[in-house]
Amino acid sequence: MSAQSIQIINRTKQARVVADAGEVHAPKVVAELAGELDGLAGFDGAQLVPMTQAGVLLLLSVTDEMEELDMRYASECAQDEVARARRDVCVAEARKLVMDARDHTRSTLGEGGPSKYGLPSVTPRQPDRLLAELDNVLHRLEEYPVRQSGHFGATFDSAAMHEEVSRVRDDLAVALDTLGIERRETERAMLERDAAVARWERIYRGVAGQLSSLFIMAGHDELAKRVRPTTRRAAGLDAPSRSADAVEA
Repeated sequence: MSAQSIQIINRTKQARVVADAGEVHAPKVVAELAGELDGLAGFDGAQLVPMTQAGVLLLLSVTDEMEELDMRYASECAQDEVARARRDVCVAEARKLVMDARDHTRSTLGEGGPSKYGLPSVTPRQPDRLLAELDNVLHRLEEYPVRQSGHFGATFDSAAMHEEVSRVRDDLAVALDTLGIERRETERAMLERDAAVARWERIYRGVAGQLSSLFIMAGHDELAKRVRPTTRRAAGLDAPSRSADAVEA
């Protein structure tokens, strides 16, 4: 099964670091700043703490959404792989059938037999083209029904061949349709995941940047450094350091 991407894992960890700082350290720090800012330019200092808390909750919400959509995308990728494997099995079976049918037709009806029944001299590898060739063979078998004995007791039975070709053709058609559906669903899941990631980056940069600025204003440089939304952190390229939790307010 496809795994959750390391970038999403790192982004989630960075969001938890910011949320932890916002929940553990920010209330005290922000409360101190609120007293200094209260009344300046009409600012209501009492709103500073709930504003930062609301930002943290929003970040956690978009992080959960991003994780959920990334897991859905991973699941769709896994289903896509299963459908592709089934398609490959059906293609291999269909190619073998075409080659066996061509040899059998030639041995019983002569050199002109394969051409008469639409059996190609070179067996296609492209699934869509192979399906088209099978459709043509079925049409020819219906157009020229015959039961004829060849060398050493071998018999060409157009009805029996039609039944076998029809079965293999239907299996291949279903496999191709299923793969097409899975590919579209995977693409849709990817687009939804990417949109969630873009939204997460905006919210993460805003919330983490706000907390970092507040910590700087309050003189807590280490806390500010811990939550600062660097480009690599926002892109999920850096995981939080193990020493992050050691910083005290």
